[in-house]
Amino acid sequence: MIWIIKKLYKSLDNNSWQGLLERTKKRGERMRWRWLYYLDKKIIGLGAMLKKWVMLEKKIDEVGLPAVSRELLEELGIRIEIDRPVDKWTDGKRGVIFLGLNHESIIEPILAFSIMGRRDVNLISGQTFTRLGRNFAKSVLPVMQRKYAWNFQKKSIVAIHGMLYRAENLSLEDVDRINRSTFDKIAEKLKNKEAVILFTMGGHKMDGKWGRGIEEMIRRIEPEKRKEIDMVPLYFSGLRRLKLFWRMRRAAMGKKSKEWKIKVKIGEILNMGEAVKDEKRLTDGAFVNWLREKYLIDFGYLRPSRVTTR
Repeated sequence: MIWIIKKLYKSLDNNSWQGLLERTKKRGERMRWRWLYYLDKKIIGLGAMLKKWVMLEKKIDEVGLPAVSRELLEELGIRIEIDRPVDKWTDGKRGVIFLGLNHESIIEPILAFSIMGRRDVNLISGQTFTRLGRNFAKSVLPVMQRKYAWNFQKKSIVAIHGMLYRAENLSLEDVDRINRSTFDKIAEKLKNKEAVILFTMGGHKMDGKWGRGIEEMIRRIEPEKRKEIDMVPLYFSGLRRLKLFWRMRRAAMGKKSKEWKIKVKIGEILNMGEAVKDEKRLTDGAFVNWLREKYLIDFGYLRPSRVTTR
């Protein structure tokens, strides 16, 4: 499976998604591939979905990713409901980390971008997502977990997203270099009053394991500058994977779906300077553990009596 993904990456390095789709269509017209092409065209709809994304991705450079995200959600019949105003952070000129507290589907980054009125927003995501298109890649700050390096000792990768990451064929040294560069860029962007979107637990539920990347970026920001940066938590409620895939298929084939309301709940907004008064909190995952347990309580995953981190 990883070998097949590597072949896809190699093809994308030499061609755009548009070129790849055209080549796939030509192959699909050949006799031995015709059954697979017909199956996708009539039932699965993957080719149609990619074609729709290619059309939208071309617009990013002109109108911005937030505007394209809103157009995509409109195509899917999705309407966003935010439980309280956050215009000061989504529209204003201020350093902000938008913390995505759950990432159980594939569309949460698009949901986050769709509520932005500002264009100076970047998504912190796996390097693989830079392959979604050249224009989309401009809004991605790539990171990678060390366990997906080809020379990492434990290699039991089963999940499809793990195979996608492993197929990047990065060494541990490559991963460390990419991560250091990205954390440096994030710190500079936040100090320059730009915004980033970070999904703290990767592609998991809110009560999963949180990464320590947020500590890495905070350590790179001077204490006096932290007072000018806020952390705005976003919790996405009402998403279902199969329902989303079905809507994507229908939209790609030109069919409309009934309105689907997705709620974005805003947790307690924290000032970085206030939250990190003691530098010791930025060691051994202490700050991440505190932040995780705080929001698990706020959103009803834990009772206050179970909190252990202070």
